[in-house]
Amino acid sequence: MTYAFTHLNMHIALLAALEIARVHLLSTAPGSEAATSKPKFVRQGEEAMLVVAVETKDGKLYAGTPKVDLGNGKIRKAEPWPVSEALTVDWFKVEATDPYVDNEEGGFHWDTITYVETAWPDARAEKASPLARPGDVRATVHPDRGGLGTMTFKVVVTAGGKTLATPGKEDVYRGGVSANVHRLTVRKDDTFLGYLTELYNTPYIWASAGSAGVHQADRNIGSDCADLMVYGMRRAGKNIDYGSTYDVPRWGGKKAIASIATKADDGRFVDERGNAIKVGDGGVKRGDLVLFNRHVGAFSEDREPLGVFDANDLLIHTAWAPPAEESFTQSKQWTSPPFSVWRVPIP
Repeated sequence: MTYAFTHLNMHIALLAALEIARVHLLSTAPGSEAATSKPKFVRQGEEAMLVVAVETKDGKLYAGTPKVDLGNGKIRKAEPWPVSEALTVDWFKVEATDPYVDNEEGGFHWDTITYVETAWPDARAEKASPLARPGDVRATVHPDRGGLGTMTFKVVVTAGGKTLATPGKEDVYRGGVSANVHRLTVRKDDTFLGYLTELYNTPYIWASAGSAGVHQADRNIGSDCADLMVYGMRRAGKNIDYGSTYDVPRWGGKKAIASIATKADDGRFVDERGNAIKVGDGGVKRGDLVLFNRHVGAFSEDREPLGVFDANDLLIHTAWAPPAEESFTQSKQWTSPPFSVWRVPIP
């Protein structure tokens, strides 16, 4: 009888020691010494791990990785969650449901983006840890762009009869989710065009705004067409301020690479003399800015017929819908001639 009482007391003490007090959603990227709350930016093919850290009332720290930084710059050692203790971790993707918002209608304001928390079950048959999983930015609300773009996340942790959650869709700053909602961004590569793909999955924001560093594009919550271009250039290393389509000629040295007057019956873009526009050396190149009437995009791929600028070619842009790579034909509402092509020097 005495043994049973002692064993029960030990069990109760163990439960008390694991009473959860705070929950954090962190991540690691290649080269990370510890999991942190800072947003992560990785290239496609690089693995970022999402990590949950759980603090208990008695000061213990459990996490899905051995080392974590909870935001004060101090790296702490963490223990794996005890296998003998029940733990439930529910994962969510926090996604914008609006394809666009308008900051200018009715006078400038931070138009509120609507978000939904989409359940994201962890379907791995064998889990190295219930407190960690590979990051995944694949969209579920809007069309997925090949696992590229930005995604924000939330977790709900239940243990010892208590449930705690990390910030989610309710935590908003200037229209979009705040930096408290953990973010992962995956780009195609380290080129200007590759950096544009970091804003996939985010809504178009007419008159997106904010100073450098906290601009809505810099916060990866959305952009308008010109700010998408500036975001990509800034990420590629060009010192440039956010602006509008009216700034494109200044960015491009006030001399267009090409001027397109109309589209021929076979889909080729031609100048005012009816001459076709070349793609490649001496002509339009990948990464050139294509300036339309109050709209701009970036030329991204020459498609058949090769070597000729035509409506089958692709550009990356955003126009009252999340950024996408589309053909001129697919986006003809916004990309029909006349228009011009500009080259902006990027380091």
